[in-house]
Amino acid sequence: MATPFFSVMQNMLPDGEMFDTINIVQAPVERTTEPLATKVATDTADIDAQIAAAKAERDKIKAAANKPGLGPKATATRQANLTKAQENLKALQKEKKGLLATKPKVEEVIPEDEDGEGDGDGDGGGDNPIIPPRDPRADLFDATAQANLEREATNARAIFDNIFKQFFNRPGDDRFISDLTKFVEDSISKGYTADTISALLPQTEAYKTRFKGNEGRIKAGLSAYSPAEYLQAEDTYAEILNRFNLGDLATRDQFSDFISNRKSASEVADLVQNVYFRINNADPALRQQLEQIKGIGKLTDADLAKAILTGPEGAQVLKQKIAGAEVGTEAAARGLSTIRSQQLANLGVTREQARAGFEAIAQTQPTFEKLSDIYEPMTAPQGKEARAARSATFQEELEKEQFQGLRSENRARLAQQEQAAFMGQSGTQGIGLRRRSQRGTI
Repeated sequence: MATPFFSVMQNMLPDGEMFDTINIVQAPVERTTEPLATKVATDTADIDAQIAAAKAERDKIKAAANKPGLGPKATATRQANLTKAQENLKALQKEKKGLLATKPKVEEVIPEDEDGEGDGDGDGGGDNPIIPPRDPRADLFDATAQANLEREATNARAIFDNIFKQFFNRPGDDRFISDLTKFVEDSISKGYTADTISALLPQTEAYKTRFKGNEGRIKAGLSAYSPAEYLQAEDTYAEILNRFNLGDLATRDQFSDFISNRKSASEVADLVQNVYFRINNADPALRQQLEQIKGIGKLTDADLAKAILTGPEGAQVLKQKIAGAEVGTEAAARGLSTIRSQQLANLGVTREQARAGFEAIAQTQPTFEKLSDIYEPMTAPQGKEARAARSATFQEELEKEQFQGLRSENRARLAQQEQAAFMGQSGTQGIGLRRRSQRGTI
């Protein structure tokens, strides 16, 4: 049978969290006990509608299953969904075949009369054929089928009325309920059962609009949330945003973005707590560095929160960018280049480590450059660009010494030359002393 509107099961979310789905217990449909009526409780048109819905679902899943570029886990999930959809379609087709086989048939048997013409008048003519009597089983079939259709209609109305009133009572749900109620009534008038209506509901525009966050999941090769999962996700997001005084962002469109971008509840909490608050409470120097990060810039608090929460980057990526900005803040405070700040942060350098390391570099680099001018003067015209490039090279070497434990070959070589000059191995003592007075220590 078709997948019910609300699944009575628990489904695992992408990050391993469990959302408790809403349990909907449908009232049992009364079935007559007559042997013939039991076989024909579902009308052929009802089965046809379910088959059409199952084919549409299978084709949609098949298109997602053929989408390239995803990992083995996503591929396996899509193939499993496709297999399930195909099995569901086969079961419905088998059910239809069985239904058609149970319908009573009224055979038109024309008895032969005396003249052998079969018209009942014995005159040898065939102008007035005998109309056979109606099989009494057909009357039973019609009456039973009609009674069952009425029971199905009453049952379907009760089920969906209960669902709509109990779970779709949020701001903005009035239009959604109105559209779905109209669809339910139209479906009932066609003789569809509650199961068939449940299978057809996800194809309506009202349903797609209300649960539009599922589009992103389907495009990513994931299964769509059931209404129960979707509503539970909305409640969880709302609770998190209100907890952190970001209730203005607790809107249906915002929730749709979260679901479409596959942001779990734990990731939303991580983004708010460890990204938004770190940026919003940053000191002026750090804030200046953060404003250079794409997607952050000079934004109001609300815009900043929205950019962080709905952007394509996850919490881990943004936290790493903040760490890079913190390292860059300490470098900039000492007049040093920030070009390798993100790289250093990615290596695990914290703001405290950066503060101590760049302080040492700021004290050492001027002497490094002065000794280079003495022992290895630049042969090309010493323009600003050339000197800046050399300074950047020296800083990078000193950074590797401070943060990565890598020995600077240039620094070692210049230190040897300085020691040799001091010991009088590279010139006269007077020249060595005069030069030494111009140097520092390295």
